[in-house]
Amino acid sequence: MYGPSGEQIHRSTGDSTEKIPVTKAGKYTIQIVSDLDANDVLDYTLTVTTNSNHSAGGDNARHIKPGTTVSNTIRSKHESDRYAVTLKKGQGFDVSLKHTNRKNPNEKLSFTVYDPNGNKIGEAPFNRPLRAYHTSPAAPTAYGGDVVERSGTYYVEVTGGSGADYSLTVNTVGLDGNDPNERPASSSSLANNDTVSGVLTGYDRDVYALNLQQGDAITVRYSSSGKFQPALWVAGPNGADQPYVSKDYSFGKSTIASSHSGDNLTFIANQSGTYYIKAVPYFKRSTGATFLETITYKMQVSTAHMLNSSMKVSHSWTTGSAPTSEKVSLKGTSTATPTETPTPNATTTEQSTLTTSTRETTETATTTKASESTTTETDGPGFGIIAALLGLGIGAWRYRSRE
Repeated sequence: MYGPSGEQIHRSTGDSTEKIPVTKAGKYTIQIVSDLDANDVLDYTLTVTTNSNHSAGGDNARHIKPGTTVSNTIRSKHESDRYAVTLKKGQGFDVSLKHTNRKNPNEKLSFTVYDPNGNKIGEAPFNRPLRAYHTSPAAPTAYGGDVVERSGTYYVEVTGGSGADYSLTVNTVGLDGNDPNERPASSSSLANNDTVSGVLTGYDRDVYALNLQQGDAITVRYSSSGKFQPALWVAGPNGADQPYVSKDYSFGKSTIASSHSGDNLTFIANQSGTYYIKAVPYFKRSTGATFLETITYKMQVSTAHMLNSSMKVSHSWTTGSAPTSEKVSLKGTSTATPTETPTPNATTTEQSTLTTSTRETTETATTTKASESTTTETDGPGFGIIAALLGLGIGAWRYRSRE
């Protein structure tokens, strides 16, 4: 859905009923897209209703402070309760909504979070548990969270069945000084040999930008401490322009490398430009139990340039699943570190298969010295006769020169 100025104000997928706040008058546009094949047909129904009393903001929103629990009752299933909370840029926040008088497990309470512009926000675990942003028959408590990308007043809207009692709490979490760096457009800068110490929650995405030259070989060493496992994803220079958002927290179709097993991440830049490294929760370990947890991590980046390299890069990638390896074949002369001294008069051919972790890296190198491949025979009786004749010629030339 797009606002009067053409800005995107809402996005959703699948079959859903959405309540979208309208913050200003004008003409709004709804665009429907699909990923169907050329010969597929999809029938759908779209119904739009308006309610002049429905707004995420406004004077009727009740202001609450982070860390404070409020209790209330839903008066009608056709109405909603709205709360305003002031948040600071770079904070993490999470919302907990508990149905306190539920008698029927099928009764559902939901909440929605809006930023100061009225845009719906909020991350969820990869496995999308039923109680993310709404209660379920198995759990009377719903939760959600996100990183504050701009300071201001945020709104939480609660909906549910008539007569439902609930309690609502908004908590804030201090993250690292690089947040919010949730996407390439707001990424933090990295340089060679930089070391970054960061904080990650289940709803946090930390993106770093690294300028590279074609042929640079990059190694990212990282470690973490906490209750969930992080993962690293890498996107090439076009990563910022990709509209595709992957549910596995990668860069979607622009992903070129990854590591999630604790191994170092290694890749080669096949073109010059800005590359992006993203630290996120590993999607297969992203659950309701870890969503509100916080871990710390440390990441160090080092680069080495492959001189005169000719590279062929092939990707084997399935979006939404664990990545397969990225294979890079290269030929050239390597200057990996200042401590390496190239062999004089040598030609080196390296054939490497680099995958997304250094434990799988294999290299074979063959070096042939020019002095071994090109030889001159100086042994045998003929060589002495030739040397004697040359000596006589030189002596005669010197004698004539004196005359």
